[in-house]
Amino acid sequence: MTKVAIVCGSWPPKTCGVGDYSWLLANYLSSAGLNIFKINYPNWQWTSRSAIEKKLHTIAPDIVHIQYPSRGFGASRIPAWLIFRMRNLPTVVTLHEYSAQVGDPIFGLIPRGMPHYIPFSFADALIFSSDYESRQLARVIPWVRNRSHIIPIASNIGRGANQSRKKMIVHFGQVCPGKGLEQFIEFSALINKHSSSYESLLLGSVPQGHEAWAKTLLSAAPTSGFTYYGGLEASDIADYLAASRYAYLPYPDGASAKRGSLLACLLNGVIVITKHSDNTPDWIREVTLHADNPDDAMKHIMAVETNVERQDELSRKAASSATSFDWNLIVSKHIHLYNNLLSRK
Repeated sequence: MTKVAIVCGSWPPKTCGVGDYSWLLANYLSSAGLNIFKINYPNWQWTSRSAIEKKLHTIAPDIVHIQYPSRGFGASRIPAWLIFRMRNLPTVVTLHEYSAQVGDPIFGLIPRGMPHYIPFSFADALIFSSDYESRQLARVIPWVRNRSHIIPIASNIGRGANQSRKKMIVHFGQVCPGKGLEQFIEFSALINKHSSSYESLLLGSVPQGHEAWAKTLLSAAPTSGFTYYGGLEASDIADYLAASRYAYLPYPDGASAKRGSLLACLLNGVIVITKHSDNTPDWIREVTLHADNPDDAMKHIMAVETNVERQDELSRKAASSATSFDWNLIVSKHIHLYNNLLSRK
């Protein structure tokens, strides 16, 4: 039985999308017959590196698979350091948000944050959620092209209970910067002013370190007309999504396959209004509505609301797109990759 050590800085119940995904991936791989070890550690400070390495050697896995980044890692260099310390084993790194993590180049040369990523380029395999993400790193480190693999992420939220759709408009995801929440609040105030028949819901948890920011943001709830539900169980979130007709997800960098909150809405047949950009794949463009701003989002809703057939069509397209990020597909791709790596050793 293949032993795989999955290394992640955060695991449930800590608030971290990468941690939630890693937990589910580990469980699905285990159900598929692999011997999975979830590697966690209380802190990822440099002084902990020897203890973490010892833990991995004690397990003696066949493959080490690092999920990067995650909130628990913080700015730790240990995940990258492990690539060189575990060279006797096949190493795999899933880079979840490369394009969002690496900033503008320093002096026009080296992208900010790149020192964290250069060591990962020497892993035996790199997994990206899309071609766009893979190309961004290959522009700076060309040799990653021959070790890059595209495996989509899946939704951390399942399908909710079947029920009638309500005139609810949701935003789902972590309550922190970079999610387009300011635009959602602006939209909520706009549609609340237009009609009192719509209910705007914000579903999500506040990650550690963003409490003050979230408190300021959520203080707008009484005047903007949205209701906030935090800390919900995954099944409750799924039920809310299954009951909602629309979602407004104005991600600043555009909709992409790395957005688990978008995938959760699509899986539940929610009509998603979002922002398209260069990193939005065609299949997402085909099942979502593009809006540059809250005014555009409201216009979409006003147009769709009067066309029941269009509502049904968009909802059906959203739900059917789930085949693009099915867990069975994702697990089979991981197992295929693991087997290929092991055959080379």
